[in-house]
Amino acid sequence: MQEFLKIKSADCIENGYSIEIADGNFSWGRTKETENEGEEENLDDDNPFPEIKEEKDEEDEKKEEGKNLLPSEFDDKTKEGEEAKKGEETKEGEIKKEEEKSTDVKKKVEGKEEVKLSLTLKDINLQIKKGEFICILGDVGSGKSSLLNAMLNNMIPVTNNEKKPKVIVNGSLAYVSQNVWIRNATLRNNILFYKEFDEERYQKVIQMSELKSDLEILQGGDMTEIGEKGINLSGGQKARISIARALYSDADIFLFDDPISALDANVGKKIITNCISNYLKGKTRLLVTHAVQY
Repeated sequence: MQEFLKIKSADCIENGYSIEIADGNFSWGRTKETENEGEEENLDDDNPFPEIKEEKDEEDEKKEEGKNLLPSEFDDKTKEGEEAKKGEETKEGEIKKEEEKSTDVKKKVEGKEEVKLSLTLKDINLQIKKGEFICILGDVGSGKSSLLNAMLNNMIPVTNNEKKPKVIVNGSLAYVSQNVWIRNATLRNNILFYKEFDEERYQKVIQMSELKSDLEILQGGDMTEIGEKGINLSGGQKARISIARALYSDADIFLFDDPISALDANVGKKIITNCISNYLKGKTRLLVTHAVQY
């Protein structure tokens, strides 16, 4: 666990916050140079390897020239070519060294190695009180999912202007990712996720995640074996199983990364109203969504 993340901080508990971020600057680890990598390369569809073609053309030209030369002229030409080649290699080596110096993204600061990282989130300061329901809205690529990942300690904290990022999480976390993760196991085991089976809680979770109708359709019910990556399930079923897993964990803080987008309109409305708003009332909830109509 990284130094910046503190679980159950005394200040956080005293102020009644579930999550607190101060001076938050976070990166996924991409440098400024690698961010634009590949943009300058525009390959021709007819010739995806132009450098190979150029080399072959030069070789063919040399062969043609060699055919029309006398032996003495050919030897002189060969020597001139070797000397020119050596000179080009020396120049290329010097240029390469200069480029490495100019594009080097690492530098020494007070005896420590510092890397210039491209910031995904900058100057984030927020305080979320216990029991609050927060919706995070924004354009595609604006950093909504990254904000949740910063709370999960999945991003690199970057010190900016000598201010070290501080992330405080007071309580256990349950996370429903945008890319749903399903185990190659029974539907029940995907929900329990190694926790002890509690019949009453389990049935309530099935009801709140709108899975009852699916269990009636599946031949084996909740003991149906789910294929690798949920191959025998629809996108909506996988999303609701992921929601059910989070509900069954009975965590203190729930992070939902837009699971509603994979659901039908009527099912999505029920999940937000019955499950997130009512069933999880009293828990801290963060929901990334575009479904503002609910």
